[in-house]
Amino acid sequence: MREKLRTIGEVAWLTGVPVKTIRYYSDIGLLPPARISEARYRLYGATEVWRLELIRALRRLGFALQDVRKVISGEISTATAIAWQREAVEGRIRHLQRVSAVLERAEANAGDPERSLEHLRGIGEALAVESAERSRFLVEKLRSAVVGDDAPEGWKERFLRSASFRLPEELSPDQAAAWTELVALLSDPDFGAESRKHTGPFWRMLQERGMDAATWNEDMENVSRRARAAVERGVAPEDPAAQEVVGEYVALYAGAMGEEVTPGFVRRFAQLAPTFVNDEARRFRELLSHAGDEDSVLQERAEALLLDGLSWRAEREAERPA
Repeated sequence: MREKLRTIGEVAWLTGVPVKTIRYYSDIGLLPPARISEARYRLYGATEVWRLELIRALRRLGFALQDVRKVISGEISTATAIAWQREAVEGRIRHLQRVSAVLERAEANAGDPERSLEHLRGIGEALAVESAERSRFLVEKLRSAVVGDDAPEGWKERFLRSASFRLPEELSPDQAAAWTELVALLSDPDFGAESRKHTGPFWRMLQERGMDAATWNEDMENVSRRARAAVERGVAPEDPAAQEVVGEYVALYAGAMGEEVTPGFVRRFAQLAPTFVNDEARRFRELLSHAGDEDSVLQERAEALLLDGLSWRAEREAERPA
């Protein structure tokens, strides 16, 4: 008995998924039809209908299309995909808790008309920034809040030239809330002071060793770029391709710290590296992600790949002499 094939319209009626959505999934290769008729109609069988249901289930859980594709094709395991999504949900919960804290502060200032108006003015100015200006707005905030006077001039110039953020044209209410909190964070003197306190000693160490900070930063950007590419390919931390990038990451810091890459250094560095990103920087990145910056999540995964790969390498070095 031949399998019954259905048109897009019939599949839409059966599943409740709009024709436009099914057609889009087919166009991008996520849901290829079982057959195309002589009249050029796309026809779908039971396998394709179940694939569509899986796609819909993953999308409802918040999976991006590129991750849906990797799950279906087997590039990443279901367990890995679920872990990524759980992390995203937990980040979302933390974000909502911070939004609640912002609203509590606004409510607490309601009795002081001047402070209340100042708070509302700050929110209004943040939301009034046009899409094309948001990246520049953040860079200028970072210039005064984070970069500071301790960072080497070459690094500051390169950082301010290269910093860019890909935020959406229109902000949803949740993205607007994240953007408002992001601006408030960068305007907080404590944020800038903590960030400079965290990074200042490292830049001074580079200066003492006569290393060019701009060159070091360019090398670090190259490591990050390769780590992001590895994440997009679904490379595991123990994979030789990932370990090659981890090796460059370790060598870069060993040079900055005036040490040789030995098993002992790898083990010590595996303990030290997770402390490089402080709580303020993590919060900044989370807010960028919630505000719709397209690169933030990928960068977080790239850093996680480096740290996981470093931990894996340190474990393999554990029995070797320092």
